[in-house]
Amino acid sequence: MESEAESAVYCRRHPDTETGLLCGRCGDPICPRCLVQTPVGARCRDCAQFRRPPVYQLGPRHYALAYGAALGTGAAMGVAWWFVGIDAFGLFLAVLAGAGMGWAMFRVVDWAAAGKRGPAIQAAAALGLVVAYLLRNTLDFDALLVSGDLSGLTIVSVAIVVAVTQIR
Repeated sequence: MESEAESAVYCRRHPDTETGLLCGRCGDPICPRCLVQTPVGARCRDCAQFRRPPVYQLGPRHYALAYGAALGTGAAMGVAWWFVGIDAFGLFLAVLAGAGMGWAMFRVVDWAAAGKRGPAIQAAAALGLVVAYLLRNTLDFDALLVSGDLSGLTIVSVAIVVAVTQIR
């Protein structure tokens, strides 16, 4: 019969730590410090290999294209907003205009970023919409932030909410 010292199993990374746990993939002994709980059971760090989904892996090119498209689209939206004068149509149409602008910004940024997602892409869309609001105010020869501009703030707020939730 084997002695207790001979049957003891020690962690592969911590040879002084006795353990009864094994990696569910490779079968190596692991201690509680090395254990990574995954949806399919306990794994060693080598086998767990957590990575972000590809849709959230962004490179510098994705950032540049997303922010460039958002700023360009925001400038175009600001000029169109000033030219059409959406503010004169009332609060209900301001909400509809904001939803339309947010959806359009989402589509442009989504296309430019090749379908990538994440907080940085959401920020690009929001920044583009803020640029549209500020440019519209500048073209109206108003201050950048106009007090009492309920319609304009409604449009930009709804647009940001729509764009950011679509990019999530």
